[in-house]
Amino acid sequence: MGHIHLGVIPRTKPWKEVVGLLEAGADVQEISAASAKAAERSLLGASTDPVFVEAIRLLISIPIAARSADFGDALRRLDLEVSSDPSFLDVLISTSKALDRMADKSGIRTDFTDLASRALSRALTDCVGGDLPGLFSPTAEDVRLSFQKFSRGSGMSVLCQTYFSALVGSSLSYWLDRVLAIHIGDGKRFLNVGDRSGFDHALNFHVSEATRIIREFSSGWVGKTHHGKGSIPSEDARDFGHVCLRKVVEELREKRDRND
Repeated sequence: MGHIHLGVIPRTKPWKEVVGLLEAGADVQEISAASAKAAERSLLGASTDPVFVEAIRLLISIPIAARSADFGDALRRLDLEVSSDPSFLDVLISTSKALDRMADKSGIRTDFTDLASRALSRALTDCVGGDLPGLFSPTAEDVRLSFQKFSRGSGMSVLCQTYFSALVGSSLSYWLDRVLAIHIGDGKRFLNVGDRSGFDHALNFHVSEATRIIREFSSGWVGKTHHGKGSIPSEDARDFGHVCLRKVVEELREKRDRND
Protein backbone atom coordinates (compact mmCIF):
# COMPACT_ATOMS: atom_id res chain seq x y z
CA MET A 1 0.00 0.00 0.00
CA GLY A 2 1.36 3.41 -0.90
CA HIS A 3 1.63 6.18 1.63
CA ILE A 4 1.15 9.63 0.18
CA HIS A 5 2.13 12.61 2.32
CA LEU A 6 -0.38 15.41 2.56
CA GLY A 7 0.54 19.00 2.01
CA VAL A 8 3.29 20.98 0.43
CA ILE A 9 6.90 21.58 1.36
CA PRO A 10 7.09 24.64 3.66
CA ARG A 11 9.83 26.14 1.49
CA THR A 12 7.36 26.85 -1.33
CA LYS A 13 6.27 30.46 -1.88
CA PRO A 14 2.95 30.30 0.03
CA TRP A 15 4.65 28.75 3.04
CA LYS A 16 7.40 31.37 2.93
CA GLU A 17 4.60 33.87 3.42
CA VAL A 18 3.43 31.95 6.50
CA VAL A 19 6.96 31.94 7.90
CA GLY A 20 7.24 35.67 7.22
CA LEU A 21 4.00 36.32 9.11
CA LEU A 22 5.24 34.25 12.06
CA GLU A 23 8.49 36.19 12.18
CA ALA A 24 6.64 39.50 11.91
CA GLY A 25 4.42 38.63 14.88
CA ALA A 26 1.15 38.51 12.89
CA ASP A 27 -1.99 37.45 14.75
CA VAL A 28 -3.44 33.96 14.57
CA GLN A 29 -6.24 34.96 12.20
CA GLU A 30 -3.80 36.19 9.59
CA ILE A 31 -1.51 33.18 9.99
CA SER A 32 -4.36 30.65 9.83
CA ALA A 33 -5.75 32.32 6.70
CA ALA A 34 -2.33 32.31 5.04
CA SER A 35 -1.89 28.67 6.02
CA ALA A 36 -5.28 27.79 4.55
CA LYS A 37 -4.27 29.55 1.34
CA ALA A 38 -0.95 27.67 1.22
CA ALA A 39 -2.69 24.35 1.88
CA GLU A 40 -5.80 25.04 -0.21
CA ARG A 41 -4.90 23.02 -3.29
CA SER A 42 -3.79 20.01 -1.24
CA LEU A 43 -6.78 20.25 1.09
CA LEU A 44 -9.36 20.44 -1.68
CA GLY A 45 -7.54 17.80 -3.73
CA ALA A 46 -7.60 15.45 -0.76
CA SER A 47 -11.40 15.74 -0.59
CA THR A 48 -11.61 12.84 -3.06
CA ASP A 49 -9.81 10.57 -0.58
CA PRO A 50 -11.98 7.41 -0.32
CA VAL A 51 -11.71 7.30 3.47
CA PHE A 52 -12.74 10.94 3.76
CA VAL A 53 -15.77 10.25 1.56
CA GLU A 54 -16.69 7.21 3.63
CA ALA A 55 -16.24 9.19 6.84
CA ILE A 56 -18.72 11.78 5.58
CA ARG A 57 -21.18 9.06 4.57
CA LEU A 58 -20.99 7.48 8.01
CA LEU A 59 -21.04 10.82 9.85
CA ILE A 60 -24.43 11.52 8.31
CA SER A 61 -25.82 7.99 7.98
CA ILE A 62 -25.17 6.67 11.50
CA PRO A 63 -27.43 9.22 13.24
CA ILE A 64 -30.12 8.63 10.59
CA ALA A 65 -29.83 4.89 11.27
CA ALA A 66 -30.63 5.65 14.92
CA ARG A 67 -34.16 6.63 13.85
CA SER A 68 -34.79 2.89 13.42
CA ALA A 69 -35.97 0.95 16.45
CA ASP A 70 -33.45 -1.77 15.48
CA PHE A 71 -30.31 0.35 15.55
CA GLY A 72 -27.97 -2.64 15.28
CA ASP A 73 -29.60 -3.88 12.07
CA ALA A 74 -29.61 -0.38 10.58
CA LEU A 75 -25.88 -0.05 11.31
CA ARG A 76 -25.12 -3.42 9.75
CA ARG A 77 -26.85 -2.23 6.58
CA LEU A 78 -24.23 0.53 6.57
CA ASP A 79 -21.56 -2.22 6.58
CA LEU A 80 -20.70 -1.68 10.24
CA GLU A 81 -19.92 -4.80 12.23
CA VAL A 82 -21.96 -4.42 15.42
CA SER A 83 -24.14 -6.52 17.68
CA SER A 84 -27.91 -6.15 18.00
CA ASP A 85 -27.58 -3.74 20.93
CA PRO A 86 -24.37 -1.80 20.28
CA SER A 87 -22.74 0.36 22.90
CA PHE A 88 -21.28 3.74 22.01
CA LEU A 89 -17.79 2.21 22.06
CA ASP A 90 -18.99 -0.57 19.73
CA VAL A 91 -20.11 2.04 17.21
CA LEU A 92 -16.81 3.93 17.45
CA ILE A 93 -14.72 0.79 17.00
CA SER A 94 -16.82 -0.54 14.12
CA THR A 95 -16.63 2.85 12.40
CA SER A 96 -12.86 2.95 12.72
CA LYS A 97 -12.61 -0.58 11.33
CA ALA A 98 -14.86 0.32 8.41
CA LEU A 99 -12.58 3.22 7.50
CA ASP A 100 -9.54 0.95 7.76
CA ARG A 101 -11.22 -1.49 5.38
CA MET A 102 -11.89 1.34 2.96
CA ALA A 103 -8.23 2.35 3.09
CA ASP A 104 -7.19 -1.25 2.39
CA LYS A 105 -9.70 -1.54 -0.44
CA SER A 106 -8.55 1.67 -2.12
CA GLY A 107 -4.89 0.66 -1.85
CA ILE A 108 -3.85 4.20 -0.93
CA ARG A 109 -3.41 5.57 2.57
CA THR A 110 -2.68 9.27 2.88
CA ASP A 111 -2.00 11.48 5.86
CA PHE A 112 -5.41 13.00 5.16
CA THR A 113 -6.88 9.50 5.53
CA ASP A 114 -5.75 9.35 9.14
CA LEU A 115 -6.90 12.91 9.86
CA ALA A 116 -10.33 12.22 8.35
CA SER A 117 -10.73 9.07 10.42
CA ARG A 118 -9.67 10.73 13.67
CA ALA A 119 -11.98 13.68 13.01
CA LEU A 120 -14.95 11.32 12.73
CA SER A 121 -14.14 9.66 16.05
CA ARG A 122 -13.73 13.06 17.69
CA ALA A 123 -16.99 14.45 16.29
CA LEU A 124 -18.99 11.44 17.43
CA THR A 125 -17.29 11.48 20.84
CA ASP A 126 -17.76 15.22 21.41
CA CYS A 127 -21.36 15.32 20.19
CA VAL A 128 -22.98 11.95 20.82
CA GLY A 129 -20.65 10.82 23.58
CA GLY A 130 -21.10 14.16 25.32
CA ASP A 131 -24.87 13.71 25.25
CA LEU A 132 -24.88 10.31 26.95
CA PRO A 133 -25.85 10.11 30.65
CA GLY A 134 -22.78 10.39 32.82
CA LEU A 135 -23.82 9.03 36.21
CA PHE A 136 -24.70 5.53 35.03
CA SER A 137 -23.57 3.25 32.24
CA PRO A 138 -25.69 4.16 29.21
CA THR A 139 -27.98 1.46 27.88
CA ALA A 140 -28.17 0.52 24.20
CA GLU A 141 -31.36 2.58 23.98
CA ASP A 142 -29.58 5.57 25.53
CA VAL A 143 -26.95 5.25 22.81
CA ARG A 144 -29.54 5.03 20.04
CA LEU A 145 -31.48 8.04 21.31
CA SER A 146 -28.30 10.12 21.64
CA PHE A 147 -27.33 9.36 18.05
CA GLN A 148 -30.88 10.10 16.94
CA LYS A 149 -30.65 13.64 18.36
CA PHE A 150 -28.05 14.41 15.72
CA SER A 151 -30.00 12.97 12.79
CA ARG A 152 -31.77 16.16 11.69
CA GLY A 153 -32.03 19.92 12.15
CA SER A 154 -29.68 21.69 14.50
CA GLY A 155 -28.26 18.40 15.76
CA MET A 156 -27.04 17.42 12.30
CA SER A 157 -25.69 20.95 11.75
CA VAL A 158 -23.67 20.82 14.98
CA LEU A 159 -22.35 17.35 14.16
CA CYS A 160 -21.19 18.40 10.68
CA GLN A 161 -19.58 21.57 11.98
CA THR A 162 -17.79 19.65 14.71
CA TYR A 163 -16.41 17.19 12.17
CA PHE A 164 -15.07 19.82 9.78
CA SER A 165 -13.73 21.94 12.61
CA ALA A 166 -11.74 18.95 13.87
CA LEU A 167 -10.60 17.99 10.37
CA VAL A 168 -9.54 21.44 9.14
CA GLY A 169 -7.99 22.34 12.48
CA SER A 170 -5.90 19.17 12.60
CA SER A 171 -4.98 19.58 8.92
CA LEU A 172 -3.70 23.13 9.39
CA SER A 173 -1.88 22.06 12.55
CA TYR A 174 -0.31 19.23 10.56
CA TRP A 175 1.06 21.69 8.02
CA LEU A 176 1.96 24.38 10.56
CA ASP A 177 3.86 21.91 12.74
CA ARG A 178 6.48 21.88 10.00
CA VAL A 179 7.28 25.54 10.56
CA LEU A 180 6.21 26.33 14.13
CA ALA A 181 8.79 24.03 15.74
CA ILE A 182 11.67 26.25 14.59
CA HIS A 183 10.05 29.36 16.05
CA ILE A 184 10.26 28.39 19.73
CA GLY A 185 13.00 29.86 21.93
CA ASP A 186 14.59 33.12 23.05
CA GLY A 187 14.06 35.90 20.57
CA LYS A 188 11.59 33.89 18.51
CA ARG A 189 7.82 34.03 18.05
CA PHE A 190 7.16 31.60 20.92
CA LEU A 191 9.25 31.78 24.06
CA ASN A 192 8.34 28.25 25.13
CA VAL A 193 6.03 25.32 24.45
CA GLY A 194 3.34 26.96 26.57
CA ASP A 195 3.24 29.94 24.23
CA ARG A 196 3.00 27.56 21.29
CA SER A 197 0.09 25.73 22.95
CA GLY A 198 -1.71 29.03 23.33
CA PHE A 199 -1.30 29.65 19.63
CA ASP A 200 -2.68 26.18 18.82
CA HIS A 201 -5.72 26.85 21.01
CA ALA A 202 -6.36 30.19 19.28
CA LEU A 203 -5.95 28.55 15.87
CA ASN A 204 -8.50 25.85 16.68
CA PHE A 205 -10.94 28.45 17.98
CA HIS A 206 -10.52 30.50 14.81
CA VAL A 207 -11.14 27.45 12.64
CA SER A 208 -14.19 26.58 14.72
CA GLU A 209 -15.57 30.04 14.06
CA ALA A 210 -14.91 29.67 10.32
CA THR A 211 -16.74 26.34 10.17
CA ARG A 212 -19.93 27.93 11.48
CA ILE A 213 -20.79 28.56 7.85
CA ILE A 214 -21.40 24.82 7.49
CA ARG A 215 -24.34 25.04 9.87
CA GLU A 216 -26.18 27.23 7.40
CA PHE A 217 -26.74 24.51 4.83
CA SER A 218 -25.73 21.08 6.17
CA SER A 219 -29.02 19.97 7.72
CA GLY A 220 -31.00 21.19 4.70
CA TRP A 221 -28.68 19.34 2.33
CA VAL A 222 -28.88 16.15 4.37
CA GLY A 223 -32.65 16.31 4.64
CA LYS A 224 -33.15 16.93 0.93
CA THR A 225 -30.67 14.25 -0.18
CA HIS A 226 -31.95 11.58 2.20
CA HIS A 227 -35.58 12.33 1.39
CA GLY A 228 -34.94 12.15 -2.33
CA LYS A 229 -32.71 9.06 -2.38
CA GLY A 230 -33.52 7.23 0.83
CA SER A 231 -29.83 7.16 1.78
CA ILE A 232 -26.60 9.12 1.47
CA PRO A 233 -24.73 7.67 -1.53
CA SER A 234 -20.95 7.93 -1.60
CA GLU A 235 -20.94 10.27 -4.59
CA ASP A 236 -23.19 12.71 -2.75
CA ALA A 237 -21.06 12.44 0.38
CA ARG A 238 -18.01 13.27 -1.77
CA ASP A 239 -19.66 16.35 -3.25
CA PHE A 240 -20.91 17.52 0.15
CA GLY A 241 -17.45 17.10 1.68
CA HIS A 242 -15.79 19.04 -1.12
CA VAL A 243 -18.26 21.92 -0.83
CA CYS A 244 -17.77 22.06 2.95
CA LEU A 245 -14.00 22.20 2.66
CA ARG A 246 -14.18 24.86 -0.04
CA LYS A 247 -16.54 27.01 2.03
CA VAL A 248 -14.30 26.81 5.10
CA VAL A 249 -11.16 27.71 3.11
CA GLU A 250 -13.02 30.67 1.56
CA GLU A 251 -14.28 31.77 4.97
CA LEU A 252 -10.76 31.72 6.42
CA ARG A 253 -9.55 33.79 3.48
CA GLU A 254 -12.41 36.28 3.84
CA LYS A 255 -11.76 36.65 7.56
CA ARG A 256 -8.19 37.63 6.77
CA ASP A 257 -9.34 40.11 4.10
CA ARG A 258 -11.80 41.71 6.53
CA ASN A 259 -9.01 42.17 9.06
CA ASP A 260 -6.66 43.83 6.53
